[in-house]
Parts: sequence; C-alpha cells; structure tokens
Amino acid sequence: MSGPETPLPRHDFYQNEEYVIVAVYIKGLNVEGVKEKVDISFEDKQATIVRPNPEAEGEKLTVKLGPLYAGIKADESTSRILSSKIELKLRKAEHIAWTTLLSTPESAPPRVLSQAPPANATASSSTAPPPTETEDKRSDAFADIGMASSSVPHAGGPAKINNKRKNWDRVVEEELKVKKEDRTAADPNSGGDNALQKMFADIYKDADPDTKRAMIKSFTESGGTTLSTDWNSIGKEKTPIRPPDGMEARKY
Repeated sequence: MSGPETPLPRHDFYQNEEYVIVAVYIKGLNVEGVKEKVDISFEDKQATIVRPNPEAEGEKLTVKLGPLYAGIKADESTSRILSSKIELKLRKAEHIAWTTLLSTPESAPPRVLSQAPPANATASSSTAPPPTETEDKRSDAFADIGMASSSVPHAGGPAKINNKRKNWDRVVEEELKVKKEDRTAADPNSGGDNALQKMFADIYKDADPDTKRAMIKSFTESGGTTLSTDWNSIGKEKTPIRPPDGMEARKY
C-alpha cells in the first residue's frame, strides 16, 4: 500500500555500460524495524520507493524516480537498503550513456555508447561562468584517469587548449580500425576498468559544459568515489567522499 507522494530526496548516481547505480539518501532508515517495511518496485522508466512515515505511525510515504532518462529492465534491477541510503541498481535496457537521471524536455537525446563521435565535431560554446583557478586544477586532475577533454568550458572566447591532454578523437579513430575479433588479442586488458574509463571519456567528450563541470567537481571532491553529471545538485555543495561498503576514507 502506497502513501502520499513526496519530493525526491537528495541523491546521486553513477553508471557503467550495463547499469545505473542510484543512491537515495533518506533519514530514519537506521531505526529498528524500518528497513523491513520499505518496499521498492521497478517499471520500464520508473523506480518507486514506499517507506514508513517517521512522523505518523502506520502511514507510508512514496518517492518516485521517473520518468527515467531511458528505459530499464525492471526484472533485472535490484536494490539495497542501508543505514543512511537506498541503493538502486538499474539495469539499462540499452547500452547508452545517461547524461541525467531523470528525463526532462531539456535532456539531450540518448547516445549509443559504441557510436563513434562525428569526425567534424567541434567544442560547443557555453554560457556558464568562466572556470576558476580551482576548476582548472580539477580539470588537470581529471586528466589523470584519461577523461579530460581538449577543451574546458569558457564563456565568451575560444576554448583553452592543453596539448598535453589525450586526443580522444584519435583514440576512437584508432580503436575503430581494430577488428572486433582481434581486440582481445591486441589489448588483453581492453575490458574491465579500461572499458569503463573509455565510457566515461565518451560521456565527457560529448557532454554540455555544465555536465563536464559536474563530472570534474564530483570526481575530484569525492576522491574518485562519485561521478555525477547533474550540475544542478552537484553545484550546490561539496561532494562527500563515499568509499565502497566495508572500506573507510583516510586523509594522508
């Protein structure tokens, strides 16, 4: 039985080729007996969380994530209820890069991850404010994992070029020359982390300026534990470090 619908709480997400993993932060999950009363369901383009109302015994509240940016496989999606958040593991219906979690009229159209970027693609202009010195340093740090673009969003004026950064156009062109059946032999490490980093690089390259700023800010502030494309939420506050379950973050 569902209850009144409430606004979507604070949340973030990251993705790989197969899944979108969403963390929804909800207070009161650590109260005894609450986790057992949370009900989570999935539909083609929506996830629904029904939980007890901490302020009214016997009443329930409903949180809906939808419509999602793209379709999911409901029967292959799963969830975990932790002490401070609910984690949703959404199985993508198609191998496309999600630029946002929810679909809006302003959302960019889905892009197939295996699709090569246009040969004549150029850096897009931006109305976002000029990057600060701190953001420039974040962009350089982002380059350490191979996801820096040859341009960083600037308002009014040409994009800033850093010749030391990786030329992803050339990387994609060279990779397309390798026959599919020969890729494993040419690079035995082509899967796993390498494939994931390439996917992130593809997302970053074709993203709008605000999405690039969100990816840089979330990744660097969280110590590499969070990668978000939603500037509306990431731009409001510092992204906390969220180490994997069973591990803890330490400063050196």
